[in-house]
Amino acid sequence: MNRIRFIRYKGKQILLLDFSSCKGNEIRFTVKKAKKIISGQKKNSLLTLTDIRKTEYIPVQKQAYIDYVRHNKPYVKAAALIGVNGIKKYVVNFVQKFTKRKFHIFDARTEAKEWLVKQK
Repeated sequence: MNRIRFIRYKGKQILLLDFSSCKGNEIRFTVKKAKKIISGQKKNSLLTLTDIRKTEYIPVQKQAYIDYVRHNKPYVKAAALIGVNGIKKYVVNFVQKFTKRKFHIFDARTEAKEWLVKQK
C-alpha cells in the first residue's frame, strides 16, 4: 500500500498521509517516507490530509511525533486530520501546543478534503 501519495480533489493537490491501521515499525517507515516527500516541496505549499484511524499510539514515541510535525511545519499551508479519538485527542493537543501548529480535525476524508480545497 502506498501510504504517502498526492491525490487530486476538485482540481487541488493534497498530500495524503495515510497512517490508518499502522503499527510499530510501519509507523516509523511511513514517517520517514513522508518526511522525505514533504521536504522536497516548496515552503508553505502543501495541503495535507493525515488519516490516523486505528493507528497504534506508542507513548514512548511522543517526541518523535513532535519532531515529525516540526519538520513539516515550513512546508504545510493547511493540515487536516481524521481519526482523532480517545488518547489521540490528548496527543494531538499536546503536539499542537509544542509545535505551534494547528490541525483541523474532521470525521471523514471527504469533509477534510472539502475544507482543504477552500484554504488560500
